[in-house]
Amino acid sequence: MKNILNRGIGTVWIIIIIVLAIVILFVLNNKKDDSSTNLPLTENEQEEQQGEEQQNQDEIASCFTSPQSGATWGIGSTQTITLKNAPINDSHCSNNFSLVDQNNNFVGNIGMSEKGNPSIGWDTSTLYDTSCGTGANLVPVTVGTYKIKFNESDTINGTGQAIFCESDLFTIQ
Repeated sequence: MKNILNRGIGTVWIIIIIVLAIVILFVLNNKKDDSSTNLPLTENEQEEQQGEEQQNQDEIASCFTSPQSGATWGIGSTQTITLKNAPINDSHCSNNFSLVDQNNNFVGNIGMSEKGNPSIGWDTSTLYDTSCGTGANLVPVTVGTYKIKFNESDTINGTGQAIFCESDLFTIQ
């Protein structure tokens, strides 16, 4: 009886050692995988990442033909804001132009463009606090340096954002 019991305990110990070895190998393997993802980027990877970031910045800034970089618009004048490409989606609380200051702080909404129309007129003394719907309040424009952001989304079909871009800095005085 004692022999049978000793053999059973020996078998249990062998199973425990095998399970521990598997657990240790699993933990070490996962640690190795995690550490490899935290390695610094190679010079080529850094250049590639910077190139992608620059391309994204170029795409963001390249969709406006007006206002041009460094332009000066008089406060209260009527100006035409023009995209290089017209919106492709119907505008139902989308295709929004908004004004942000040079620190990217939202100032107010300018208006919406319709599908196929790359331009809207804007009285540079007036903004709105909401982009869509009724009850929008007027927001006065002050002298300063600004950018215009454009966000086109297909809210009718629910496909979400299609285009997001911004103009270069320009001045209202």
